[in-house]
Amino acid sequence: MTTQSDAFFTALRPLGVLRSVAAKQIVMLQGDPADTLYLIEAGRVRVFLNDPQGREVTLNTLGAGECFGEMMLAHTTRTASVQTLSACRFCVVGRERLAQAIARDPQLALHLIGTLIARVSHLTRGVSDLAMQSVHERVVSFLCDHAEPAAGADLLAPALSLKFIAEGVGASRSMVHKVVHDLTLAGHMRREGDHFRLHPSIRSEVGRGT
Repeated sequence: MTTQSDAFFTALRPLGVLRSVAAKQIVMLQGDPADTLYLIEAGRVRVFLNDPQGREVTLNTLGAGECFGEMMLAHTTRTASVQTLSACRFCVVGRERLAQAIARDPQLALHLIGTLIARVSHLTRGVSDLAMQSVHERVVSFLCDHAEPAAGADLLAPALSLKFIAEGVGASRSMVHKVVHDLTLAGHMRREGDHFRLHPSIRSEVGRGT
């Protein structure tokens, strides 16, 4: 967590209830009543939308030190769905207690505003990438965005499913499979158990326009 997130979590944790959720479980559904904020203590989740035909679009993935459900301050129903990617532990804070905490400490509101600005920036970049980057570049960017530093200069990303990556980059699973296959053959990445190990050279694939 960042120092700012630490302070935010420290202020709200005593007001919430701890909840543990296994991997691959739905935490909230788009259209459900919105009355709680979730602080992610451990694990990762994905935020997604469904259209009337049942198709899904992944908006974001979030991890420890981040929160979701903050839109309850402006909406009475959930504007997106959330599913766990791994086993998660949450601290769940109700609307009334959150409002009272913000009234006592306006810095909490500033943290939430910063969170919303970061989310809008993320979505803006995603739309820009869809318009201006090739599928190859979008897959590389997506993998790097989900990776963390490993030994040396390598990055480790969860071995996300082709379906998940395809939803995140706006492409077909077959196209994503081809890109991952090509990157592996070129030595830019390899699978290690439940992770992808990304070689630093993979970053050079963004901007090549193929």
